[in-house]
Amino acid sequence: MSAVQESFDYFFFSPVAAVRLLLVEKCSLILLALDLWFVRLGSINRYDENELSLAHFDWLDALGPIPSAGLYVCIVVLAGVLALSIAIANLGTTWRLALVLLYSYTWAMSRLDSFQHHYLLSWVLLCIAFFPHVGLADFQQGSAQRGRSPVISAWAWVLLGALAAIIYAYTAVAKLDPIWQSGACIQQLQGTATLLKPLESAFVAVGGVASSFWKLVAKATVVVELVLAAGYLLMPWQDRQAPRWVGKTLFICWLLAIGLHSSFEIAGLRIGWFSYFMILLATASFLPARWLEKLVRPLTLLRAPLETSSPSKKTWQRRVIISTGLLSLGALLIVAWWSDLPGIWPATVLGSIGFAAALVDLQVKGESNSQWLLPIVLLVASILLAAAIDFGEVRSKFYPYRLAQLQRRGDFSRAAQILPKAKRYLDNEDIFAQNNLAWFYATIDDESLRDGTEAIKHAKRTCELCEYGNASALDSLACAYATSGDFERSLDTVRQAKVLLQEHSDSPVYKTLLDHERLFSTGSPYIEKVRYRYAGRTRP
Repeated sequence: MSAVQESFDYFFFSPVAAVRLLLVEKCSLILLALDLWFVRLGSINRYDENELSLAHFDWLDALGPIPSAGLYVCIVVLAGVLALSIAIANLGTTWRLALVLLYSYTWAMSRLDSFQHHYLLSWVLLCIAFFPHVGLADFQQGSAQRGRSPVISAWAWVLLGALAAIIYAYTAVAKLDPIWQSGACIQQLQGTATLLKPLESAFVAVGGVASSFWKLVAKATVVVELVLAAGYLLMPWQDRQAPRWVGKTLFICWLLAIGLHSSFEIAGLRIGWFSYFMILLATASFLPARWLEKLVRPLTLLRAPLETSSPSKKTWQRRVIISTGLLSLGALLIVAWWSDLPGIWPATVLGSIGFAAALVDLQVKGESNSQWLLPIVLLVASILLAAAIDFGEVRSKFYPYRLAQLQRRGDFSRAAQILPKAKRYLDNEDIFAQNNLAWFYATIDDESLRDGTEAIKHAKRTCELCEYGNASALDSLACAYATSGDFERSLDTVRQAKVLLQEHSDSPVYKTLLDHERLFSTGSPYIEKVRYRYAGRTRP
């Protein structure tokens, strides 16, 4: 065997603490499900089957259906349910690979996705799909005496660390850009600027220059990311009787990862839950295995072995599993009916089929514990999905925004259908949704839908939310007054909006205000004409 092959095998196939794989697999999948439902589901309002939406890859444009709100919701819901099922019920490799495809399609179906780290999460899921099986039973007290070892060989885990190293190295190199190195980017992040303000003051107090401080912070960020990249390459050696300096170095890497990603959250970067995934990975990768096992071992008390050789008990267990499964499916159907969102019913049907297939798969493999857990997973998934919809902004953003889209393209029949839902789920504190309804009622080119009273109500609420300091909001109120026939107030309001923009008289909004002022002075309301109509669109 050549020295190169020996080095390769030693790097990828030497022993790894099994607890690291367990934590990353279980926690990442649960976090992914929550991310999909509490964060990603809110992007539904971006998807319109008649709008231009290209896939990330050209071949998907040729093969996949045109992205729509219903398709997006269906895939996101299914991916979340599958992630929870794999995490808790220990579904096999085939199901894990299916999750990789489902999740990847949630961001690859179009370029409307806003977080680049979804590429990385797809690779993380692919690595997890090839993790060797590790269960809570492997960490029960006395498991070593039963022949179970907490140390295994896992090339996919080492590959995951290598991928993390590449990501950190790449982002560090990208920050060598002169604009980043100047420190201007960090200063523009309000959260970070506030957090580091005392350090900046101390630096200036000892004779430093404020601009130099931010340059140092920018350079330090690059150094931290390069150190983390090196740490992930060093990670595989910590479970191999490595020298003590390896453990100490990796603990420092853990502290740096916590500090870096915590600062990203404090800064308010719009990167979804990416920081939480990376903190989880750093914790599982850099901390000593014995510390991690202490975190996991209490969870083993929740595991109750259900294997039995008694035919009567097996029959009883099968009946209970079927009963709880039907109860869980019933809960999912109730959530689907209550959610009032497109795509939920197809997701429910496909999820039910997948649930039955998973039960059969577990039955064939003799996984009694997982069979018991799967109906519980579906029940928990139903509760979490309902919470995400109820406490989130999915419906309150989707219907008012979709109403505006339908108005722009003149689809008044569908607009009339969803108008009651737009009012039902309207968030009283959402300035954009309130303005959408005000504009719709005031300017819709359909007399049966136009309503001056409703327009004034929502336009006034919009102005209240922006404290009458937004010219566009005042323009909506002016249009609402004009629609109701009160042209004196409409002119006063549009002139009030002009005052706000008197130093920006060349802006498009100011020119619109002038056009509306001339129109209102003639005693005519503003009616928005259809901007475009689609006869339907097919992909090439």
